Amino acid sequence: MPGMLIVVVAVVFMLELIFAWLPAILGRLGGCHALPDMPYSTEEAHSVMQWLIDCDMATCAAKHAAFWTLVDAKRVTPVAGAVR
Repeated sequence: MPGMLIVVVAVVFMLELIFAWLPAILGRLGGCHALPDMPYSTEEAHSVMQWLIDCDMATCAAKHAAFWTLVDAKRVTPVAGAVR
């Protein structure tokens, strides 16, 4: 029975590592979504912002581009001091 508990704990730990910690670490190291080839339209930028809701603008080039497209279209107002 103790052996089974160890296996369960090991499996839970590995799942946590694979699905929670690893993506966060990789996202910080290399970014997550690449810059688009062509500038987003306002509608595309809105969809990208919704799709990438969990991404951080500091590491996600696609979300960063979408955000500033919406700023240029006067759909979003950035906080004071926001850096392009």
